[in-house]
Amino acid sequence: MSGTIELLFLAGVLALMALIWRLTRHIKAATKTMTFELEAQRSVVEQSMAEMAQATASALASQRHMIELKMAQTLERLVPISPAKNGRDILECRDVPLNVALPALFPGWQDVRPVFVATVFKSGTKLLEHIVAKLTGLEINAPTMSAGSDYESAGPIVFECGKFFIWHNVPSDTVKARLIEAHARPIFLIRNIYDLAVSQYFHFAHDVDAEIGYATHTAGYFSQMGQDEGIALLLSGATSEHFNWHGFGYYLRQTQEILQFSKEYPCHIMVYDSLVQNKHHEIQRLAAFLNVELTDELLGGLVDSSSLNSMREARISAVGTGKHFRKGSPGDHVNVLKSWHYHMINQIKVIFAPRLDALCEELGFSGVTTALVESVHPRAVPSNANGK
Repeated sequence: MSGTIELLFLAGVLALMALIWRLTRHIKAATKTMTFELEAQRSVVEQSMAEMAQATASALASQRHMIELKMAQTLERLVPISPAKNGRDILECRDVPLNVALPALFPGWQDVRPVFVATVFKSGTKLLEHIVAKLTGLEINAPTMSAGSDYESAGPIVFECGKFFIWHNVPSDTVKARLIEAHARPIFLIRNIYDLAVSQYFHFAHDVDAEIGYATHTAGYFSQMGQDEGIALLLSGATSEHFNWHGFGYYLRQTQEILQFSKEYPCHIMVYDSLVQNKHHEIQRLAAFLNVELTDELLGGLVDSSSLNSMREARISAVGTGKHFRKGSPGDHVNVLKSWHYHMINQIKVIFAPRLDALCEELGFSGVTTALVESVHPRAVPSNANGK
């Protein structure tokens, strides 16, 4: 009996061992299959990742090559100049596309988009010219007398590398198109219209630029009449062998068109009166527009060198006369103009620049058409038609 039990137990053990063996074989087979499948999947993933990495690297290499090629082409046309007049490196370009914004590619180097400066005749041209030159380190490019006086023509506007262009341009359609095409940075200088009229009168009456080769030969002509008559003649204009002048309306219209253009394209408008009375602030505004780093040393030097006395002394030292710089006091028109002069200017404004007052008010330049300046002792200037 005991022998039978032992046999049955042994048979059970053998059957269990056989089951365990079969299970082990099955598990090994399943594990092998799973391992093979995982290896196959990993191989597919790795191949896919390698292909993606290769494609990405190829795309990046292509983009880098294009960027390097573009930079190389740009650099071929650029010659560093060091130091610039204001102590900072600038770039002289050789046929560089005028819309290239170099600060993005070359930090610390100045934007080579051309600088265009247009001023109303007798609005402080030499003052602004001096400030822009010192601020940017650029040379001055101004048309000669042979260019004539067609300020609405874009023909004389030439942008030379390392220079800024300055003249008395009116933003006509052709001038505006030239500036927009060149991606230029326009700076305009305007002035209180009543002070402007006074300054223009004295320019001709005293022939202030005769000693520097730009004589108008009008001093003798104006000496034959009184100052009040001379100013009236300046306002109305004249055609004679002694004095050919288109009149004051031309400059009122120029001021109007400058303000209108500033609404159509990024421009920097400067007013002579503000420039004289708050020079620190106006130079800081100009430096921000030109993306020029303005140090305290540069600002202080500019303020000193652009004072009326400094500029007059510099002109005397250079050419022997400082007559060009007469007075430059904002609001001085109240000491010169008579009531009928204001009435004449008001009428000329209606005819030649009917939108000027509204534009000045809209753009925050109301002082340009204001007849009285509070900082100057008030002299009665009639504002109504009958002079009361």
